[in-house]
Amino acid sequence: MALIEPSSLEICKDSFIEKELEDYFSDMLYKVRLSETPGYLYVLFEHKSYDDKYLHLQLLEYMLKIWRLFLKQQPKKKKKPPLPIVLPLLIYHGERPWPKERIRFSSLMSGPVASFSAYIPDFSFRLHDLTGFTDDEIRGTIMGRVMQLLFKHKLEVNET
Repeated sequence: MALIEPSSLEICKDSFIEKELEDYFSDMLYKVRLSETPGYLYVLFEHKSYDDKYLHLQLLEYMLKIWRLFLKQQPKKKKKPPLPIVLPLLIYHGERPWPKERIRFSSLMSGPVASFSAYIPDFSFRLHDLTGFTDDEIRGTIMGRVMQLLFKHKLEVNET
């Protein structure tokens, strides 16, 4: 059985990007069924030309906002439901490949991380690093390919 049911994909209108960052980031939140339960697929399109060492903090903030919104939308009941899974996805198109050792949040910590792991929130994100693909290797729908190629080659579309 597939973990994600593609036919259940439903875009949510909510965005979690702060107003002052809208020129640098865009995001999309999808509701999806994950192994028969509701969940969310959060897509952050990273528009920087360099990797952000503390991107995990932004992703964590967005994940918290998604969970708070989920709880706010629940009917007033005595028992609150479990939180849905949020799968963060980063589409990256910097000059150099994203450092593989910086996928997990705990990679940002110093000191005896393993000894304190029970007290450190830890997650990773799914990385789609366009620096690792040739133009011919980029697949998907025509529009999806065009967007990835625009990101990869940092082509800007000027609106007139």
